[in-house]
Amino acid sequence: MMRKKTAYAVDEIVARMVLPAVNRVGEKATELAKAGAPPTKLWQTMEDARVRPEHRRANQQVVPENLRFTVKSHPWDMEHRGLGEFTYLLEPRDESSGAVVNLKNCRCWPVIDPDGVADLVSWEEAQVTGKRVRGLVVADGNLVVQAERGDIYPGGLVCDGTWFMAKAAAEAAVMLRTGAL
Repeated sequence: MMRKKTAYAVDEIVARMVLPAVNRVGEKATELAKAGAPPTKLWQTMEDARVRPEHRRANQQVVPENLRFTVKSHPWDMEHRGLGEFTYLLEPRDESSGAVVNLKNCRCWPVIDPDGVADLVSWEEAQVTGKRVRGLVVADGNLVVQAERGDIYPGGLVCDGTWFMAKAAAEAAVMLRTGAL
């Protein structure tokens, strides 16, 4: 028996046919990821002569809201509280960190940016390469992976992940399966 080759690359034709659907799913997943992305927070000091050196170094540090700021530990906290070189704070005056001196009389505050991580999410439009269609929803920036999956800090301090990318992908997949996209 003899096989006959078709004149057309059927796989590539099918890939081009599904390209618009892949772009719709990717755009929707991007929209959902942006909506679920955590805010960021910025460490803000009074920026005056009374700001302690450890906090002056932390000034303007930006982290996703579910994570901790990294502040140089005060020598007393290291010697008497058993802290390492750094103290990990959810916000200024965070007692869960185990610090004492780094918290006392602190006048710092967090500044929240609701679109912080969402601004790092983007869609790279789908492209056909041979018989494959590939598009990417990307979240690219400092601490984005930790915002997604969470992090564990020295001293057993745990920050849960937000799973904003995973949730967006799952929700877009359900919408595709149910015909909502």
